[in-house]
Amino acid sequence: MPMRPSGPEERIVRPTISLFTTRLSIGPATAELHFNFAIVLGRQGAFEQALASYRRAIELTPAFPAAHLNLGNVLQHLGRPGEALAHYEHATRLAPDLVDAHLGAANAHQAAGHPDLSLACCERVLAIRPDDVRAHILVATILLGKGMADEALASYGRAVRIK
Repeated sequence: MPMRPSGPEERIVRPTISLFTTRLSIGPATAELHFNFAIVLGRQGAFEQALASYRRAIELTPAFPAAHLNLGNVLQHLGRPGEALAHYEHATRLAPDLVDAHLGAANAHQAAGHPDLSLACCERVLAIRPDDVRAHILVATILLGKGMADEALASYGRAVRIK
């Protein structure tokens, strides 16, 4: 998650939050409006408020893969990988080629201490996008943790060769 903005960005974010708050108070509130507000809140570091806004977006439009993905990202940032995983998996059911949701699931599994499940998610990422550096690096990290140094080195090598 991005750090709390300062300087010129702060001068943009504060009025933006005020605009969203005003717009939400006069209704009707759409899933997209809640989704966009959650993005702004997350950039401001207001993660609990962002969670509420992503959840409201999902209530209004349950089949909203980007909202599930972003909700998973905030939950992961807050150290709640189990909850994050549920949203990443939901996002992948809605949009099977959503690489960032598969990668989020891989990171959530890794954080929860399930490296084999994490590797399986990385395999799905690499089946969709073979040149995803993040997935290659995560695979290498997991393999290294399993004592598979040669395989880890090969995966790191694939990552550094990607342009």
